[in-house]
Amino acid sequence: MKKVKEKEKFRLRPDMLSKGEMIAASILVGILFPITRVSGTMCASYLAIPFIVFFFACGVFFVCFERTVYKMVIFRTKRDQYHNAESLFKTALLASFLSAVLLCIVLGFFAYDLMEGMFFLERGYIVLWLILPGVLLISVQGCIRGYLHGLGYTIQNFISMLILSITSFACTLILSVFANSYGEKVNALLHVDYISRFYTACVTSIAFSVGSLFSLLYITSFYGTKKKEISVYIKTGANKYLDSKAEVFDNLKYTLPVMFATLFVFLLDIRLFMSLSAKSDDITGGIVDLGLFIGKIIPILLVSVFILSLSTVKKWYQMEAAFKKDKKDIASILFGQIIHTFIRTFIPVAFFIMFMSDLILELIYGSSEKAEASLLGFFALFVFIFSVFVFLMWFVVRLEHMMLNIIGVLSFAVLHTLSSLLLISVMGKGLHGIALSFMLSMLVYDIVFFKIISSMLDFAFEDIYKPLIVLVGSIVACLFALILKNALRYVIGEILTMAVCVIVSYVVYVVILAYMRGIERYSLSKLPLGNFFIKLTNMSSRRLSE
Repeated sequence: MKKVKEKEKFRLRPDMLSKGEMIAASILVGILFPITRVSGTMCASYLAIPFIVFFFACGVFFVCFERTVYKMVIFRTKRDQYHNAESLFKTALLASFLSAVLLCIVLGFFAYDLMEGMFFLERGYIVLWLILPGVLLISVQGCIRGYLHGLGYTIQNFISMLILSITSFACTLILSVFANSYGEKVNALLHVDYISRFYTACVTSIAFSVGSLFSLLYITSFYGTKKKEISVYIKTGANKYLDSKAEVFDNLKYTLPVMFATLFVFLLDIRLFMSLSAKSDDITGGIVDLGLFIGKIIPILLVSVFILSLSTVKKWYQMEAAFKKDKKDIASILFGQIIHTFIRTFIPVAFFIMFMSDLILELIYGSSEKAEASLLGFFALFVFIFSVFVFLMWFVVRLEHMMLNIIGVLSFAVLHTLSSLLLISVMGKGLHGIALSFMLSMLVYDIVFFKIISSMLDFAFEDIYKPLIVLVGSIVACLFALILKNALRYVIGEILTMAVCVIVSYVVYVVILAYMRGIERYSLSKLPLGNFFIKLTNMSSRRLSE
């Protein structure tokens, strides 16, 4: 009993851990905001491949290996088989570290060919080299976190993720100021304009490695403080028995395909886009445009998705638990609530980004060009499509249905590859081709797997009226915001204009939803000023359903 109480102090719910991961991911992606504002889009171009590599490594070691170790350990600790749990943990730890070493050797050896040969980024291999220590440092953290999680210690996972992201962000802010200032002097001396961007990209890669180091120091020190306690569990637990080491790799098959598919589609799109730029003899323009996409468009959309998804994560786990307990009726209800929340939340946000794209870019980056605003507006619906995509893929992976998972990943990767080849290489659509390819492939995945999961849960999406009301309300509210933006932008300034547009569009949107009965009373009561809107609808005799 005492053992359980001790562990309770370090335990968090699974949804809280997922929320921590989303917050950490938002902070890491958000690093691109100040970097791009200070050093321009070319700096973001230098960071494109290193960032993709680092996030791929985070996915492999913090998701795949961590979850694998957690599952193996929790299964055995329930039977007091601490000897076997420790043995499998050490096997996974060694496999994780060796795979990271192999990855770093391969990337280090081919960094020049990758960065300069394939993506035409002069001296870009140095930026990639500087982030590889960070990849090596996070390789063992996932297994340690999974082991501690399986033993009942979870809060340290949450803290270590925040240490990694906040330290990386803080170091980037501090180092980039000096790097950019010194780089500008070198630019003036050598009569070039890219050295300051290159230096800033280098210190950003260093900052990620520093953040990884601090995170490693924290998680290993926590593990060290609990090692004596863990050794007691091992001594008092069941005797060691013959166990299969292959289980480590057997569990990885559910999550690794997702990470490799993500890596593949990103590298493919960048390669096709840069090849298109090379054919048109505008490599420099291509590098700047790539930086625009990676440094300005993607961060706004990803951070929006991660932050807005926080409100639904708890229901994700409740739905999974209900389904695995064979309570399909409850799982079906929760699935419907999640989908309706996505529709009511992400569609209006997507339209707001679409209508206010130029003002959003100007607020964050200090300037906004017509081409940038056009691309952000074009890609805005990605917010809704990607949020549903993440949820559905998460649920499929958690089901551990190998065939379903492989079919989903392969179909997404193949469809994305074909659409990218057509839109970028054949039709020459450039960045709009990348955006459209992502949205098309994810939309098809969303539709197909929404149907599959609906059939598994016996869920029927019959109420098409409410999504239509959401669509109408979003467009009308954003039209009000657009009119206000054009009227007030040069009168009261960008910040106040944005504040007014957000408040007015929110009020208009919720009033339309409430008056047209596009939302239930309970859901409305949870919104800001929800009770006021309920009273308003009651006064107008438009009573809401419960």
